[in-house]
Amino acid sequence: MVFEQFGGNILVKMLYFLKEDLEALKKRRDTLYESYLEASKAMGEACEQSSETWHDNAPYDEAKRAAEGLNTQVSGFNEMIARASLVECPASPPKNVCIGCEVHYQQQSSGEERSVLIGSFWVPMDSSEGSPRRISYQSPVGKSFIGHKIGDTVTAVLPKGAEKYLITAINVPTSEAAQQ
Repeated sequence: MVFEQFGGNILVKMLYFLKEDLEALKKRRDTLYESYLEASKAMGEACEQSSETWHDNAPYDEAKRAAEGLNTQVSGFNEMIARASLVECPASPPKNVCIGCEVHYQQQSSGEERSVLIGSFWVPMDSSEGSPRRISYQSPVGKSFIGHKIGDTVTAVLPKGAEKYLITAINVPTSEAAQQ
């Protein structure tokens, strides 16, 4: 679990989620758990099939590795869910960038204009054509945008180097874009 020092106390760090992202996280966790149960069943079947030679049982070893990996993923998702705090999308365009808003920006190095939806700590990978790309508020670009307003130039430290962005608009996403 991730902890944060606050004064003399140690607190569990909360993770912020939009409702639809938390639901997607729970659905993904449940899917992984089903796969874990299947891998556990395969372990049992492999054990029964060659009980005399359990030490040379490749199907058992493979199922065990799969079950352990899936269990680790499920545990990680459970930890995120336990630390989740729901955040509401803003009802009207906010003055400053916040979780749940759509940010339009211009990349200073190329002049290219783009938009992103500032999403939760964990963001589902699937997005539809035509909807803004979702990024986590914890991503380098998300962190650089949070709290800033239209007209601000922010710097994100990316693996390829620092990149500057000019915030050109902050909107409330349409209901379809928020749910992608």
